[in-house]
Amino acid sequence: MGIASDDERSELMNLETMESISFPLTPHVISTSVNVNYNDVGGVGASSVDQVYANTSAEETTIEFPYYRVGLANSGGLSVETATAAMEYHRSFVRSLTLPGTRSDGLSKGAPPLCLLTIPGHLTWKCRVRSPRTDTRKGDDGKLLELKMTITFKEEWTEALSSEDILEKGYSRG
Repeated sequence: MGIASDDERSELMNLETMESISFPLTPHVISTSVNVNYNDVGGVGASSVDQVYANTSAEETTIEFPYYRVGLANSGGLSVETATAAMEYHRSFVRSLTLPGTRSDGLSKGAPPLCLLTIPGHLTWKCRVRSPRTDTRKGDDGKLLELKMTITFKEEWTEALSSEDILEKGYSRG
C-alpha cells in the first residue's frame, strides 16, 4: 500500500493470502545465525565426550527497516497522508503475521502464516515472523513521522534441507 514495488526493494509476502508489502529501504548488511545442536555422550571416567549430532535449527535473522514520512512523501511522490497511511498499514501487516488467521468456519487456522521474505542480492526465504518490534516518533500533527521496525525472521523449511541443498541453492531457498 503506497510504497512502490520493484526489483530493488525488500518484500514480505503472506503466503496464505498472497498479500505483500515492499519496504522503503533495502538493508545492505544482513546477519544470519544458525545453531547446530549436539548431545554430549561420555563414558564413565572418560576424559572427554563424544558429540552426537541432534539437529540443526532453522536460520534466523533480525533486520531493521526504517520509515521516514518526509522521505516517503518526497522521494516516493506521496502525500503526507498517503505516506502516513502506508507506514501504519505496514506496521499492521507485519503484526498480523504473528497471529493465526480465521478459517471460513470461524475457527483459528492454528498457526501464523508462512511468509516469503525477499531481500534482493541477499536472500529469499520461506519464513515466519518471530518477534517484530516497532519504535515510533510522531510529529506535531499527531501522525507517524518515523517508524523503525526491527523484525526477527526464522526460516521455515517446507521440505528436508541437506548440506547439498545449501551448496546448490545458497540463500535463495524460497
